[in-house]
Order: sequence, then structure tokens, then C-alpha cells
Amino acid sequence: MLMLRKDQLAAMEQGMLERYEHRLLTHVREFFPKNVAMLGDDGAQAAVRYAIGRAQAYGLAAEQDIAIYVDLVFAFGRDFDGHCPWARDILNSPRIPNPRARADVLFHTAIQQPEESATGIACPESS
Repeated sequence: MLMLRKDQLAAMEQGMLERYEHRLLTHVREFFPKNVAMLGDDGAQAAVRYAIGRAQAYGLAAEQDIAIYVDLVFAFGRDFDGHCPWARDILNSPRIPNPRARADVLFHTAIQQPEESATGIACPESS
């Protein structure tokens, strides 16, 4: 029987997280090249890590749900969840307790925002 120690499991988990971060970084380089160029590779990687942590703080755990959140950070700004009323309402809604459903509603609402909002600049508080 194969037995894994806690440190081995932690190393495996860390490796998986690093590979996921790398996939997300590759994705944002393709879909948000201007933002990545402005941030530089280190800044873009830091933004991806920050976004993963924020997504998890909202209970998003599935890779696809976290990827949606990462995309919105690059589309609407690092703290879009605090500056875009529509995002804040969705992410904090007790009416959408399921993380998968919350990510779906967040995505579908984001793509309906005016084009000028999707500039990589945070939504104004008054929207």
C-alpha cells in the first residue's frame, strides 16, 4: 500500500498550484496582452496569484470559476470586486450560495457591461 507523508502531499499540492498559475498566466498573456505588457511578467504573475486568493476568499474553488475571476481582474482591474457594484452584489449575494452558479452569474453579467468598462480600469464606485 502506498503511503504519502504530509510533506509529500504538500509538495504535490504546491506543484499543482504552480502549474495552474502557469496555465492562467499563459491564458492572460493571450487574452489580455496589453495588461500583461503594462504589468510585466512579474506583475502579471503577482496579479494572477492575487486573483486566485481573492477568488478563493469568495468560495470559488473550481479551476474554471477561479479562471473567470482572474479574467475579470484583468478586464476590470485588480479590485473590481470592490469597485463594480454589480460584481460586489453577485459575489456577496446570499441568494446565490453555490460557487459555480455565482461564477456563472458573474461571467454573464460581466460580458453585458458596456465595452468602455472593460478597459482594465476598475469600475467607478457610482456605476
